[in-house]
Amino acid sequence: MSRGYPLLPSDPSDEALARDWTLSVVDIGEVRRCRGEDNRHRFAIQLCALRTLGRFADDIESVPVRVVNHVGAQLGLPATLFVKGPDRAATETDHAHRIRAHLGYTTFDTVAAATPGRSTKGNDAPLRRAWGARSAERRSQRPRVARGRANRPRPSPSARHLVSIPRG
Repeated sequence: MSRGYPLLPSDPSDEALARDWTLSVVDIGEVRRCRGEDNRHRFAIQLCALRTLGRFADDIESVPVRVVNHVGAQLGLPATLFVKGPDRAATETDHAHRIRAHLGYTTFDTVAAATPGRSTKGNDAPLRRAWGARSAERRSQRPRVARGRANRPRPSPSARHLVSIPRG
């Protein structure tokens, strides 16, 4: 992917591994729900990839060896050169849904459907009001920047009565 998406590191440093590819206790509990070592390994890598890169790894078999073994060691798995892809596409889809839910990701449709008063006839006024309130809240948290007349230097109080006479 060369569209400006973050890429998997080819040779991550120890600091990058610790920061981006370490599983929490809660993460490990979610990973352990998978059946089979390969599924657990894939799930854990994809969980860290989504959290770190904002997207899933496209090709699980091309994940760098250091990342594969760092994640595997946390799960008590033996060292390996790569993780093989899933046998069934349904497993990959199920893992993606579970990882998104675990990390708290929701779709825009889910937010819209949860908005009280949302009708199915395209009346999105409640959603627009909620979005407007969020935007206003974000704007109020930004530092104020003076614009317009406030940025101009003000004349001293004694110079207010002076009038400029054009040359002629």
